[in-house]
Amino acid sequence: MSATRFGLWGAGHLVLLATLVGCGDGEVVVTACRPGTLATTGGCVEVCDDQSSSADCHRLTSKSCTGPDGASIADGAAVTYYENESVRHGSTCDGEVRMCVGGSLSGSYPFADCYVRPPELQGRVLWTRSDLGVAALWTVAAGTAVSPLPMTASAFVNNNTGVGAAWQATSYEEVDEHTAYVLWTRSDTGRAALWKIDPASGDDPIRVIASADLGAATGIGANWQATSYHHGNATTGYVLWSRRDTGQAALWKVDPSKMTGVMTATASSVLHNTAGVGAGWLATSYEHVNDTTAYVLWSKVDTGVGILWKVNPTNLASSTTIALVSYAYLSAATGVGALWQARDYQHVDDTHAYVLWSRGDNGQAVLWEVNPSVAATIPIVSSAFVQSAAGIGGPWLATSYRVGY
Repeated sequence: MSATRFGLWGAGHLVLLATLVGCGDGEVVVTACRPGTLATTGGCVEVCDDQSSSADCHRLTSKSCTGPDGASIADGAAVTYYENESVRHGSTCDGEVRMCVGGSLSGSYPFADCYVRPPELQGRVLWTRSDLGVAALWTVAAGTAVSPLPMTASAFVNNNTGVGAAWQATSYEEVDEHTAYVLWTRSDTGRAALWKIDPASGDDPIRVIASADLGAATGIGANWQATSYHHGNATTGYVLWSRRDTGQAALWKVDPSKMTGVMTATASSVLHNTAGVGAGWLATSYEHVNDTTAYVLWSKVDTGVGILWKVNPTNLASSTTIALVSYAYLSAATGVGALWQARDYQHVDDTHAYVLWSRGDNGQAVLWEVNPSVAATIPIVSSAFVQSAAGIGGPWLATSYRVGY
């Protein structure tokens, strides 16, 4: 039987704990401790204070932990973390107590806070058909609890402000009850226009409050489409451009407060067409979360495959290439496949988002609720088809979905 002597670096105090005694062949058993010793898997530990100069006394230094949110957790302290950043209205946040022991943090839940989301009141689906240059906006039941999603109201979007045949309404962004934006594009010329509308005006067609052409810029022209608009604030918006034949994409920053005449980019960057995309892929949606985090949705219509990129848009200000942080494929399931397009992505939080799929040959659409935090293949949490009604069918294409609270 042997004993190993170690020490605990304390604050000038002796610590009295149990002892482990080795019995040979690597075995260690717990024995009654004597004062001034403690138990470790290495054997008997002698505890000495911070002033001891004994060569036989080995001090054990307290080690803190770093939480998944970057917070420092003291050795021996316990902190509650949560499984999800948010949960649906009516659900409860699931927490886990994680303890720091000698520099090792127990448990696995990653979020320091969790909140119960307010009830999702309604959803908006933008439909378009490019052969006529027309668009329609539907109000549908929110989320994916009911399938098919019932349409509760609809109205055409007025197409008398510079658009017509060959134009396609590609993106809808709702800021508040009376303010929303519709992005139009035509790929044969590379032109685009942004409209500001009042979705609650009661008008049919919906009245256009203001509009502006998006001015031509370096590299944008024929075969390019303006596929997505994300509204940041009163003076900052983002326009995503892409061309399917080459798999290229570019991002513009624009000022939506200047919606007269021609709106030009205040900054622009390109996106590398790597990480699984290339010729045949179209970047269909851009969702700006903050200055260092954004998401880009890609779709390949011939195979019905979708990819979600997480990017860092910091370089947008310096007109360089936007950095790719990570990417994941969208799970191939729930009725989508060849001819289906992943058209829109709405990020609610790190574990909750929506993806709209559509196919223009028959006017079908399906909404997925997904968890974007999962790597490799993003799983479907739930899904629902969008009800086919109100004159919608082939060749109508659902291009945008926004949820309202």
